[in-house]
Amino acid sequence: MKANIPRLRELGIPTPNLAEIEHLPLAAIVSPLVLQDNGLIVPIQYGFSPEFAIGRLGQQSFSEAAAHWKREVYPHFLVLSRNVWDEMTNAADYLPFTNWYGIATTRSHHFAPVASDSINLPS
Repeated sequence: MKANIPRLRELGIPTPNLAEIEHLPLAAIVSPLVLQDNGLIVPIQYGFSPEFAIGRLGQQSFSEAAAHWKREVYPHFLVLSRNVWDEMTNAADYLPFTNWYGIATTRSHHFAPVASDSINLPS
């Protein structure tokens, strides 16, 4: 029998206005950021899909990479995050705990709306 627990979906934030995001620090919309051993800066945790990378260390200034990511990649990251959220909130009741970072990282490899050349990464 299902417990009478309010669905967390009610706490979800509205889709932000992308024009407003342009002026926010990157840390205000995604955290943590991870520097991988190959120089990629990715959201959430090590192993996140390079399709969502913010940039590569030493390739361009971080502020340029962050501005590009907010403009071009963040909308896709938001869709991925909302898909993961929906998946988690619709999980079976016998799964009371979850690993948000693990699920988001796994799903990032199966959700690739961004061409890798759009984030300016060398092959």
